[in-house]
Amino acid sequence: MHFSVQIPIRFGDVDAAGIVYYPRLLDICHQAFEECFQQRGPMPYHRWTGDQGLGFPTRDLEAEFTAPVIYSDPVQVDVATSDVGRSSVCFHFVGQQSQGDGDPKVCFEASVTKVCCSIEGMTPVEIPADIREFLISLEVRR
Repeated sequence: MHFSVQIPIRFGDVDAAGIVYYPRLLDICHQAFEECFQQRGPMPYHRWTGDQGLGFPTRDLEAEFTAPVIYSDPVQVDVATSDVGRSSVCFHFVGQQSQGDGDPKVCFEASVTKVCCSIEGMTPVEIPADIREFLISLEVRR
């Protein structure tokens, strides 16, 4: 089952037209990733990286922007996973925002393949069992 979180849009996220600058949308995906660990994972991501010396750097990224995210309501980001492998996993993000009419509209989708790595040396390692279980709990068929 996927995870959903509301990410506020701040004044510093937008350009002069009041539209969120596209690199900020990737940062919003990462915020949702961290919040997913915080609320549903076995431990917060920052603690996992510090205590275990492991992380999930990005290997591949694909994004599609279908509508502007504007400086108004927060953006709801749904997080799901697929392709949980020995050391890699694909995270899927869908961002929706109500833009005045009250109906949420899909504004962006991103797929991010991450590899579990030792922070020292950045070498791939097997995803630990507790993290694997958490990732599988978010898995959807693609």
